Amino acid sequence: MHSHPPFPKCSKLPALFSSAWAPNNALSVLTALVTILVTVQIVGIHGVALAGPMDPAVSRLRVAAVDGTSCPSTLSGHNPPDDPNLRDYCAHPENWTQLMSELGGATLPTLNSPAHTVGPGRFQVGFEMSLTNINVNSQAWTLGTQGDANAGTETCDGGTGLGCNRFANSSLLWSRVHVRKGLPLGFELGTNVGYLANTTLWAVGAEVKWALFEGFRTGLGVLPDVAVKGAVQTVLGDREFNLTLPSLDLIVSKPFVMGGMGTLTPFVAGQFGWVLADSAIVDLTPDVDGFEECRPSAVGAEATCTRPQSDALPDGRYPGQDLNNNVSFGSVRATRARAAIGVQGQYNAFSASLSWAMDVATTADLNTDAELANTLQWTVNAGIGFTF
Repeated sequence: MHSHPPFPKCSKLPALFSSAWAPNNALSVLTALVTILVTVQIVGIHGVALAGPMDPAVSRLRVAAVDGTSCPSTLSGHNPPDDPNLRDYCAHPENWTQLMSELGGATLPTLNSPAHTVGPGRFQVGFEMSLTNINVNSQAWTLGTQGDANAGTETCDGGTGLGCNRFANSSLLWSRVHVRKGLPLGFELGTNVGYLANTTLWAVGAEVKWALFEGFRTGLGVLPDVAVKGAVQTVLGDREFNLTLPSLDLIVSKPFVMGGMGTLTPFVAGQFGWVLADSAIVDLTPDVDGFEECRPSAVGAEATCTRPQSDALPDGRYPGQDLNNNVSFGSVRATRARAAIGVQGQYNAFSASLSWAMDVATTADLNTDAELANTLQWTVNAGIGFTF
């Protein structure tokens, strides 16, 4: 059931929204805003992409093999089968799982808008930022992120020999440009593109919202606006893992007209989100040229090393030993449950929103995976938008 009124009536609109800015010029407005917002994104990306101190460094999430031959029994399922004299390191699944779980928690679709849609036939273009805490003191982040130029010489690496990020950020900051389009029957489609500060990671997303009750101001006006939303985010920019984050939200809000000029809409929301992370093949010794140490032949069904066993290699390795340091981490499947409270203010076509979201249960409480840490994360969202 829907009764969607126009924006609150004003005695006189500012010059910006005079007849010169009629719907015929809507495409020009949209193009200009998207150009500005994307330019802001690109400038920010260019400033941090070269360093990328918070870029994931999955190859550091490793432990030494037992006697140089096999992996600890607690790490089974994430490493290649035992092969004497052919392994230096094994994957560390707990650190990997925590890194993906917390990165996923920071990247979940945001809860930063009321239940009502932008209205049939209307567009909204906006920019928002999301700040989420992480367990920065854990090895998942000190070992699992690149760090600065001196990271390779730091001593907090837990014996990995690859260095660590002593100055990892205590929170992750996503900035996003989004576009939403209102449809009849209370539906709304949206898409967004985002960038994670101090990394080379991007995210793209899509969403669909259905306002079950919307816009009632008389008769049933006591009813709040109610909507359900399905969304998904996918992280791009790292070849060592894939991270996808679907979510399902329930949103309740109630707009209040302020002085006949604008509206103030408080809202509450709940979200179930899922972290779906999969590992590619990861080289645990990126500083070693395993191909050169082996010099494999191309004869036969299986490649064999042609380098003589007598050749002296660093650390006493055998030719071909480094090739078994390539592993695939286990898949991460984690459920997250969140609640959020926020407010959106709107004046004519401009809107601004602010919200705070918090996990209502730890990842350990919601999941049976023993490798998931007892994590609680919060997120602060802030955004602005232009609707026409």
